Amino acid sequence: MSHGHNTREFFRVSYPPKNRPTFVIGGVTAEVIDASERGVAFRIPYQPMPALHSVLTGTIRFHRREVDVSGVIMRVGEQRAVLLLYPPGIPMQVIVMEQQRQIGNYPDFRAPK
Repeated sequence: MSHGHNTREFFRVSYPPKNRPTFVIGGVTAEVIDASERGVAFRIPYQPMPALHSVLTGTIRFHRREVDVSGVIMRVGEQRAVLLLYPPGIPMQVIVMEQQRQIGNYPDFRAPK
């Protein structure tokens, strides 16, 4: 019997729609849906999504810090793309600060599955 064991290697911070960090890629601003040290899921309102396996470089503007990242698109859907980040990715301290901020400001928020 499976107990829903999570096999993810890195903790993921999910964001409510009205309080998402931004991911600036060139002149386009995307909304961060969730982020971990090695990946970021995002959506670009009113723009076509990037192609699968394309390489992107940009800046994630978290609530208290900006992080420059680059990586390869691993998944693309209608409303979401997932970027696997090249090292160093997002510093663990930033993920921990974002997690604490989310818990403090949105204790009842649960990410959609």
